[in-house]
Amino acid sequence: MSLELVYWPHPVLRARAATLVPADFNDELARTFEAMVRVMHDHRGMGLAGPQVAIGKRFLICSPSADKGDEVFIANPRVVEREGELFEEEGCLSFPGIYGKVHRARVVVVEAQDVTGTPVVIEAEDTYSRCLQHEIDHLDGMLFTRKMSPGARIQARRKLRELENRWGPVYGVSTSPAAVEG
Repeated sequence: MSLELVYWPHPVLRARAATLVPADFNDELARTFEAMVRVMHDHRGMGLAGPQVAIGKRFLICSPSADKGDEVFIANPRVVEREGELFEEEGCLSFPGIYGKVHRARVVVVEAQDVTGTPVVIEAEDTYSRCLQHEIDHLDGMLFTRKMSPGARIQARRKLRELENRWGPVYGVSTSPAAVEG
């Protein structure tokens, strides 16, 4: 199975992803997970959500250490607890070259399912917590650019326009950076 990373302004990035149902937990999903791992590492990321590979389903991967073999697949995630605060710079594979500081919880507890559909509870802190929150936002159609400080959003305008000019025609869409900025 081969997957390709999609870039802003692909429409799937702004849409809420669909919940996986029991029939979705099958061999194809396991192959999708493996393909996502390859895409994430090929692009030197530490997380990747289904919408970022043009799959509008509620699943993601995160690599707590960013090391190969350390990837965690979760489906239908839901943050049930948040504690503390982080304000750190983030980037996104679907927004290459764009970075900005974003407020996140320092610790989260996430209820989800693993690749077989088995319920799991993940407690994450610091970088791993930030990764999970960023990828879960993707599942809700929430882009990190909307959570950046106003100054960082203004600085990102030129790069957003470049992405739109490069990828908008490929995806058959045209969106202004103001839409991303919220």
